[in-house]
Amino acid sequence: MTKKKENTRMKFLIPVISIFLIIFIFGCAQLKSKKPWDELELSSNVTDFVTVDGEIVAYTYNNFDFVKKDGAWYTEVQPELINEPYIVPFRYGPIEVEDIEIEFLPNDFARYTKPFSKVYITFDHNSSGGSYIVVAAINLVSNMKGGWLVNSSRACIEESVLCENVPVVTCDSHPKNAVIQLIEDEETKILYEDNCLTIWASKNDFIRAAEKIILNWYGIM
Repeated sequence: MTKKKENTRMKFLIPVISIFLIIFIFGCAQLKSKKPWDELELSSNVTDFVTVDGEIVAYTYNNFDFVKKDGAWYTEVQPELINEPYIVPFRYGPIEVEDIEIEFLPNDFARYTKPFSKVYITFDHNSSGGSYIVVAAINLVSNMKGGWLVNSSRACIEESVLCENVPVVTCDSHPKNAVIQLIEDEETKILYEDNCLTIWASKNDFIRAAEKIILNWYGIM
């Protein structure tokens, strides 16, 4: 393998390793599915089940093969900008996030997320769900960098003692940048509008919502 290929492989392994560490840290006990497998309503997109002791351990979703190992789901992806396919882990498989809807209003998000562009990820650093928001944000950052070569920067939605030397950014304040807002709310909702991608979720649903977005980015859902 040439040095160039080794560097390329390492560059795309970094986000994968980052996500794996996130999954390991939080563990299965803290991030349980909202429903047991036998209560999930499976869509027609799901085929080729493999079960062990009544639990689904592998399936195909829209022609993407998912395999479960050590509490995480793995599938192979290949974004257009990447020369070689690579494996991406998810805490939640697509079956477990089908109930989360994404609303698309007229937006410029794709135009502002070209390779090497800058995306702000902004949230309330005093939120009670802060640790979950951070994990969701890291997940989004890792996949944007690994799959689309997009750079990102942490920001605060409003002034806070926890935001020293961190810019205050909203969708309105930076109309020429893509902005991802993570806002704690009782209802889980995802909205693309103008330059903005906003996730509203309870602390237990931020990671599920972020993974629904990532699955959509890869064309899986």
